[in-house]
Amino acid sequence: MILQIFLVIFANLTLAQLSCPAASYSTYVDPATQAEYRVECDYDRPHGDMPGSPVYTNSLEDCIAYCSQTPGCVDVTFVPPAPGPCYFKSVLQPPEYKPGQMAAHLLSAEGVTCPNPNPVCVDVPDYGTCYETECNMIREGTIITSLTTTTFEDCLDECEANYLNGCAYVFFQPGIQEIFPGGTCVLLSTYSQTPTYEFNVWGGIRESICWNQNGANETTWNGRTYRLECGTDLGGTNIGDPVDATGIYQCMLECDQVAGCVAVDWHWGYPNGQCYLKSSIPAGSPSSNYGVNAAIWLPN
Repeated sequence: MILQIFLVIFANLTLAQLSCPAASYSTYVDPATQAEYRVECDYDRPHGDMPGSPVYTNSLEDCIAYCSQTPGCVDVTFVPPAPGPCYFKSVLQPPEYKPGQMAAHLLSAEGVTCPNPNPVCVDVPDYGTCYETECNMIREGTIITSLTTTTFEDCLDECEANYLNGCAYVFFQPGIQEIFPGGTCVLLSTYSQTPTYEFNVWGGIRESICWNQNGANETTWNGRTYRLECGTDLGGTNIGDPVDATGIYQCMLECDQVAGCVAVDWHWGYPNGQCYLKSSIPAGSPSSNYGVNAAIWLPN
């Protein structure tokens, strides 16, 4: 009898539909894929719709199931009553208040969160740059700007986009009212060497081969070694047109693949800058340019 009662209760839980506001901010696990989603009531995350969106489903659960079976889908919005449109999206955008709508996104789309793991060097577009995280820590310094971002990793990308403005450190305070993910992102050009404890604040220190390893030798995945010349425009003879590259490291990888390439100049851009491959470089002193990073091949 006890087993029968348990089975009835379990069946009711399984069949029960997600409803708002009771399910708001709860975690829902898609039965077929075991993917975890965070439910948001009365919100939408507009834009980023995938081809074929919307489809029509009978519930938020059905909408989530459709997303789970669609490669690249990270977020959904379901608009009751049933059958209602199910919008499935490839990116996680900031939330907007939309009464009556139901949304859910993959927990994994929130990216790296504190306190686990701590610390970790979080990659940004270029392989040679990452941000070393600090949980429940803050460093004082010179503020460039403050803005709202969807995730901590979006905050790090904002710092990278402000490289020419001197961004070297960020701190992120999660939580916009009760909506997660999302928070206040502060970009700084200078920061103290000693952090102080600050609950629920996540920090990120920019670590990059330029400028952290300026003048040092860097070996690429392909085994070729270059001397880094950060803030330098080498000049010289270019090989063909410039190619897009996320940073100086990818620019060196491009040089690895081209016969006759002996050096590179990478002109800053976000998320891609211009990478100039060079067949020769002039003798004498190169020109100084903060927005250009260079590397010179050191043959065996």
